[in-house]
Amino acid sequence: MKKILLALILGLLCVLPAPAQEVVTHSAPIVATASAKVMRPARVEFNVLLGTVQISLYPWVAGVFVTSGAPLNVTYNASTTPTGAALIVSLNKANFSTISLERRIINQLVTSGYLTGTVSGTPQ
Repeated sequence: MKKILLALILGLLCVLPAPAQEVVTHSAPIVATASAKVMRPARVEFNVLLGTVQISLYPWVAGVFVTSGAPLNVTYNASTTPTGAALIVSLNKANFSTISLERRIINQLVTSGYLTGTVSGTPQ
């Protein structure tokens, strides 16, 4: 009986949508995912050795990522402004008690021109 109850609870947790997170709502659809209006960083990789920051954003619909479409992939490296190494240093020194890491990443993508739109939501 306990196994059935545990399996039922775990199954229910798998279908419940994730809590709200910070997202960017585009003022116009982006080219990589033509129908995407709300996107959220799904993967962020900091490579200190290479001085790169790689970000993958996916559409965010009804509290879940939509992985069936193409993500928007952005890489900051030695040839970008700011450089990936500079971003790693600034994020490493940032005070996240006032602005979340996710919001800082989205704001940087907007500042760099990869995204257009407004940032909304609260960190969970």
